[in-house]
Amino acid sequence: MGMLFAFLVGWAMGTRGGEQSYDDVVNAFKEVRDSDEMATLMGALRTHTGYVLRQAADWLESSEATLPTSTDFIERVRGIVQPRNEDAS
Repeated sequence: MGMLFAFLVGWAMGTRGGEQSYDDVVNAFKEVRDSDEMATLMGALRTHTGYVLRQAADWLESSEATLPTSTDFIERVRGIVQPRNEDAS
């Protein structure tokens, strides 16, 4: 993550520094892209994405896969927003 921060700082400075600074920023980007930290991050993102897609597929295949209706959602919001009148009983 430090490499990403360094890249962003370099980019901000490079946009004001001319052609040589631009080349430095491009080289810094390539270093970040090829770093071990970026490879680890991309691997974690792939794993997480696969897990989320598998869970979504399992949920959709189950018999309990019912999507809430807009009426259900509105009733939930009303229950949260409107104060409960416990004294009216």
